[in-house]
Amino acid sequence: MRLKWVTAGLAAILAMPAMAGDELNPNLLEELVQASFPRASVRSMPESRCEPRPVEASRGGASRPLLPCFQVIAPPVAEELTVATSVLDEGPPGSRRFVQVETVTRARPAGGPQYVLLLTYTFPDIDHCNQCGFMGKVALLTQERGQWKAAVAYLEGSNLTIDRGTFVDVTGDGQPELLVDASGGANAVSEGSLWVYDLSGPALRLMVRVDTRYDSVNSGFPWARFYKTLDPARSRATGGKALVFRTSVVVRDQRIFDPPEAKDEIVPYPAAGQGQ
Repeated sequence: MRLKWVTAGLAAILAMPAMAGDELNPNLLEELVQASFPRASVRSMPESRCEPRPVEASRGGASRPLLPCFQVIAPPVAEELTVATSVLDEGPPGSRRFVQVETVTRARPAGGPQYVLLLTYTFPDIDHCNQCGFMGKVALLTQERGQWKAAVAYLEGSNLTIDRGTFVDVTGDGQPELLVDASGGANAVSEGSLWVYDLSGPALRLMVRVDTRYDSVNSGFPWARFYKTLDPARSRATGGKALVFRTSVVVRDQRIFDPPEAKDEIVPYPAAGQGQ
């Protein structure tokens, strides 16, 4: 099934803020989560079951309102097994997931209702709590003949939490890409990342992942702190060849920069995890 992202629908998405939990019918939200995990058993749970979030995975430790939480039971898919074995150094993660809905965005394009779900979830059967088994999922949902169809992509990282998703044209072709900001970290190291997805094909395609934030000053590791801010206009000016960031280095190799060292950084496609 090819996702037909029409201009009117994308404009509606760009104009629509994330919805609070009471603005979306709970039954519809459960349907969308179910479509994001095909053939799984899905049921709502108390929000406390998806908490607490690890400190490293919240920007500045600030809390934010929670959307509903779900328990999802199904055998792990290949992407989840990869995270459990390579990222978390664990065995099979089990069939249970505690899924936190982070953001719901709605559009009403000519082709029918569409929603974008950003989900963070963990495997409660993994009890090694240093990395905690958090991962993220992006789901683009389209209704066809009364049935929800989902195109999905996975995000992984230590204590990963999705912060936000935005639609911005960063390639200059007039069509928005999906930009997902995520936070994470472990052992008092705080990290941030940007995931850029192409929406033009039948599936979500990861174009690039960039480390946009790193702070180890409160850890026992060598001190470093940097931040990167995406410049969409200058990114578009590359004609789809690269993303352009303004990077601020506060600490590098134990050395403090006051004022921060600022520089432009170009991250070409299709590289992943480029930069600082």
